[in-house]
Amino acid sequence: MRIGVIGSGGREHTLAWAFERFNHKVLVSPGNGGTSHLSQFDPEIQDNSFDLVVIGPEQPLADGLADTIRSKGIPVFGPNKNGALLEGSKSFARNFCKKHKVASPENITFSDLNEALQHVEKTNGPWFIKADGLAGGKGAFPAENKTIAKKILINLMEKSMLGKAGNTVVIEEWMIGPELSVHVLVNGNSSPKILHFSRDHKRRFNYDKGPNTGGMGAYAPVEDMNNPKSELLLKLVHPLIKNSINGLERDGIDYRGVLYLGMMLTANGPKLLEYNVRFGDPETQVLIPLIDGDPAEHFLKIAKNEKIKHDIKSMDKTALTVVLADNGYPEKTTENITLIDPGLPGEPEPGNALVFHAGTKKQNGKLVSNGGRIFNVTGIGKNLNEAKSIAYEKINKIKAEGTSFRTDIAVNIK
Repeated sequence: MRIGVIGSGGREHTLAWAFERFNHKVLVSPGNGGTSHLSQFDPEIQDNSFDLVVIGPEQPLADGLADTIRSKGIPVFGPNKNGALLEGSKSFARNFCKKHKVASPENITFSDLNEALQHVEKTNGPWFIKADGLAGGKGAFPAENKTIAKKILINLMEKSMLGKAGNTVVIEEWMIGPELSVHVLVNGNSSPKILHFSRDHKRRFNYDKGPNTGGMGAYAPVEDMNNPKSELLLKLVHPLIKNSINGLERDGIDYRGVLYLGMMLTANGPKLLEYNVRFGDPETQVLIPLIDGDPAEHFLKIAKNEKIKHDIKSMDKTALTVVLADNGYPEKTTENITLIDPGLPGEPEPGNALVFHAGTKKQNGKLVSNGGRIFNVTGIGKNLNEAKSIAYEKINKIKAEGTSFRTDIAVNIK
């Protein structure tokens, strides 16, 4: 197949790598230093020369790029603009959850700063305050007391810290429990196909300190119930998946792509933290290498609204990804750091480390940073400890001056 991959991060490099492994002709837009050997294409496609287009990031989906490309008769893996609202607007997502009985934290939406401040004053925290619009995974803020909450609200709604994304906010109850990333392949004619449960690490520094980021590491499968394929865990989260997909159907949303449900496993059962309408980053870097077979075949069926007859098989292995970022990420990133070129990723075999590029570019024949997250190093092992050891051994070899990574990914998981 001739496949176009839209995006420039570690997620998109992972997808391009996976398609290349099965001898597909892959083009990227715009790509990064790790995909510089591939041809580029204009996302405003003027012909129907692609067999499949996969849209990686949330912003082009929210902008309706999938609609535009589909209108030219090209199968697209990624939802239309109306489906992308599940991620593009936190208030839309919370109303969707209430309408379709998807368990969620208590929440209330505000577009008026004074009303939001009054709510904080008369209620007891702590809270999580979320910008309504897209913020690159950095729009959720923990507020442990009223002073912090009011400062966040003023920064978002008065000082426009995140631009228009923060004009409206959702204030949610603070929940406690481990998080879980659930990725489900969805279309109107196929039963949902659930990939391995995974877990990412969003805070910038060790032991969940520092600001939220797009993600500093991930691992799969998650073994909370002492069994990666635990029927109990699936039974717990299944109502959230079922009600979400049924809600899409009831609302007439023709959803074709991956639906990512970010959940928290609370003492009162799983609750939905957020919807993402694309693969997580860095979860993609652990999920895709574990798929046993050609993922493009499944993606094409999803894009064409065809039935996938069988469950998607995953290899009986474990993957763990550690992210290397420049020291200023996420507040103030640095470009043009000279990097050690790790070469092309190999095969997803136990003992191997796969390095997927994110914020990299080729400049005068050299590999340099392009700001933010730089490399995603994925270890593949027979178990989590082996995968962890492989990933950390490799990332220490390619760490450059001015870059850093978390040393505690899955540290308490055996």
